[in-house]
Amino acid sequence: VKTIGDAFMVAFIDPDNAMDFALAVQLALYNADWGTDAVDKIYREGLLEKHPDDHPKYVQRDEYDELWYGIRVRIGVHFGLGDIKFDPVSLGYDYYGTVVNTAARVEAVGHGGQICCTQSFVDEYGGIEKLAA
Repeated sequence: VKTIGDAFMVAFIDPDNAMDFALAVQLALYNADWGTDAVDKIYREGLLEKHPDDHPKYVQRDEYDELWYGIRVRIGVHFGLGDIKFDPVSLGYDYYGTVVNTAARVEAVGHGGQICCTQSFVDEYGGIEKLAA
């Protein structure tokens, strides 16, 4: 739909397509051959020194470090009906409303490499069992 700073927003009708896209983005970034470990060093040695507690609490630190590879992004997924309006400046359509704000807030609480979902999305997707499969 659009970019916002270093983020982008996408919209899907089907929750399966939304999750497939989110997983594909994370896997593509993780599996990419970046040709250097510079990104890993920046994350591990720079950011984690400044924020030593900034990692998911349910993961052991040594296990978490093994997942640092390449560029990592946060993804927030929410489900609901938004307001769709034509933007005369961009000559395209944009989404507004609580559904958009909720997705942005969910993304913001995540860590790089995570896909965070609201309960609304989980319910529409088919439950936690389907997510865990």
